[in-house]
Amino acid sequence: MITKVNELFLRHREERVKLLRAGFSGREIVALYLVLNSFETVGVNWQPVGF
Repeated sequence: MITKVNELFLRHREERVKLLRAGFSGREIVALYLVLNSFETVGVNWQPVGF
């Protein structure tokens, strides 16, 4: 349960487990976490330099 305005959604393991049991995939849970907590994703090139 969210009790403070600054608290992140889906921060606790129990919240994520409930979503997994409800049929959400790990990838979907990560996407929800990013959206609900107003994170912005940026493009990152993870390849080593020179490849």
